[in-house]
Amino acid sequence: VTAANAADVLAMGATPDYLLVAVALSGREEIKWIEELARGVKFEADLAGLHVIGGDLSRSEKIIISMSAVGHCNSPILRNGAKVGDGVYLSSLTGWSAAGLAILESNFKPVTELHAQAVSEYKAPTIDYGFSSIGATSMCDVSDALIEQAAQIADASGVQFTFDQNLISECAEFAQINSLAQDLNQNVWQFIFAGGEDHVLLATGMNLPGVRIGEVTVGSGLANIPKSVNRQTWKHFN
Repeated sequence: VTAANAADVLAMGATPDYLLVAVALSGREEIKWIEELARGVKFEADLAGLHVIGGDLSRSEKIIISMSAVGHCNSPILRNGAKVGDGVYLSSLTGWSAAGLAILESNFKPVTELHAQAVSEYKAPTIDYGFSSIGATSMCDVSDALIEQAAQIADASGVQFTFDQNLISECAEFAQINSLAQDLNQNVWQFIFAGGEDHVLLATGMNLPGVRIGEVTVGSGLANIPKSVNRQTWKHFN
């Protein structure tokens, strides 16, 4: 939850500053679990440069954890600024979280460091706090799925996102995610395009850091999505 909140601030080109943490507990939780929760929040907050400045503690039948991150920026990067000719970039390749979830939902037993890394990325995604958004014309973080977030930016900007599978497959991380997909007998493109919950940054612009995965072109919607990808992805509030 801490990472997801920090990613939302970063996704607007802002610097994370403060974090409010509200926790509702049933009263049946062990002190050790509560301490581990607090340490986990602080660990990620320190990585993000967030200072926990307050929040709330209350009783509830079920555990509820709610956070709000606050940051600052001179000029926010919105979703409606993508321009024809821009490149489409990811701060890191998507698909790790989906692979981790696939491992946990199956009878597959993780036996390699790569398997363990995927499970870890699902449980606690690595946020690209060092990503430089200078020059980005639009940006958001990938919480639902790459195709969902890309469609939102394309629609808001009145353009089309044209993906390039060759560029994606040349990325160093692709070989790792493809290896995971093969071990699980899954479709690597489904992991990358429709997985979600990676919380990496999706941005448009010229010569940005990270992984270039396509180009902003004239038109609307998305183009060159592998035909094998099932577009029925997770959507918040839908």
